[in-house]
Amino acid sequence: MRSTRLPHTKSRRGCMKCRERHVKCDERRPCGNCIRRSDSCSLDISSSSRRLESQPLPRNTSSFNDARRRSNDRMSPHDTLPAAAHYLDSAFQSSITGRTSSIKKLLVSLIEEISSLDQEISCHSEARLPRGETSIPNSSVVWETSPGDWMRDLQLFHHYCSATCMTLACNTSIHHVWRDVVPQTACSHNFLMHGILAISALHLAHTTPDQEDKYSAVSTQHQTAALELFTSRLHHVTRSNCHAYILVGSIIHMMSTFSIADMHRKREAVAIAHVSQSFKLLRGIQDILSLPSAGEWVKSGPLASFFTTTKVGSVGVVPEFIEHVSALVEVTRSIASIMGSTAVISPCLRAIEILKHAYQAIAGASSGPGSMWIWPMSLSQDFLNLINDKHPAALIILSHYVVLVQPFEKGLWFLYGWSSGVIAAVECAIDTAWKEWIEWPTLCVREATDILEKE
Repeated sequence: MRSTRLPHTKSRRGCMKCRERHVKCDERRPCGNCIRRSDSCSLDISSSSRRLESQPLPRNTSSFNDARRRSNDRMSPHDTLPAAAHYLDSAFQSSITGRTSSIKKLLVSLIEEISSLDQEISCHSEARLPRGETSIPNSSVVWETSPGDWMRDLQLFHHYCSATCMTLACNTSIHHVWRDVVPQTACSHNFLMHGILAISALHLAHTTPDQEDKYSAVSTQHQTAALELFTSRLHHVTRSNCHAYILVGSIIHMMSTFSIADMHRKREAVAIAHVSQSFKLLRGIQDILSLPSAGEWVKSGPLASFFTTTKVGSVGVVPEFIEHVSALVEVTRSIASIMGSTAVISPCLRAIEILKHAYQAIAGASSGPGSMWIWPMSLSQDFLNLINDKHPAALIILSHYVVLVQPFEKGLWFLYGWSSGVIAAVECAIDTAWKEWIEWPTLCVREATDILEKE
């Protein structure tokens, strides 16, 4: 009887030892034959990796290529990729994936830790103050560090540089200041950077009504930070930062002016307190200029064009505006006498004289809209208090000043509607007995009379 041959399967991926001995390999890792003989099995990934790590790297590529060629010569055409190399490649990929995952986790952990530390530092001090500036203790301004806010602020900065900067003045001779000087200065003074981001967001709120709420909120956030930093550092005015103070003060005043104009456009009541507060911001700028050497530093620096004055020659006919304003001297004395408050006469008469000077500056052939702020910048604190207290003499003088501002509204988006809002506030605040003295300025504003062209 013929013997029956037991069926078997051939080993196609046996270990190197079994192949050398021409015995069947069970292809385990390690295989049974190597375990019995206590040999190192090529299918054992861990042992193969240890061997590779213990072997020195080839000194040059030629010796490495020669070794690889000799190894390939011993292989059959069907085994051009050794089994050990296949498993080592899998192990290598697995190792790389593990390390990549670990690095990603480490980076995430570092980002979270940095963000946490940044918030802690921001709560106690200004960690990002430019070199040369001192930190302000107990500052409540917290710097935003999230990627979304960072990208948003970059958008606002770009919008300022490409659009907003060209809308802040009608006089083309100072466009370069808002376009070039302001962004460059803001890069060294964070409170000014907050200021230009705030005015940029406000401009976007004005030009994109469907996103008004979004950008108004962002503007308020930056305005609050700018105002806090601005007021906290007024005792640190130097030659290097005085320009930044003047600029941020101007920007904050623009936004305050816009809020009054916007309230009127939305048919909301404007309070006299809003107006006096806005003037106090300008008064703060004047206080900076009054500091020793500060005025000279500013007027001889990149903001010199802001303070260019125009001499007006004498005219044969007294302008209508001057006639009405001159009549306020007797009105003031009469009101003071009736109300028994003679102490108001001096600050009111001073305000009347400044108003005449402001008219002459505005009427100058080469003067710009900036001249219209001469009056509020030069007012005494006593007169500002009279406005805030709704004293009739102060309100009447204020109503005449509004006539000078009204002609400039068409060219400035943040100013449009301001005159109407202030006149409406004066009408609501003044007693009926004195309303006849605001009839002329009220008519000029309602009819949009350009007092400069008329004269």
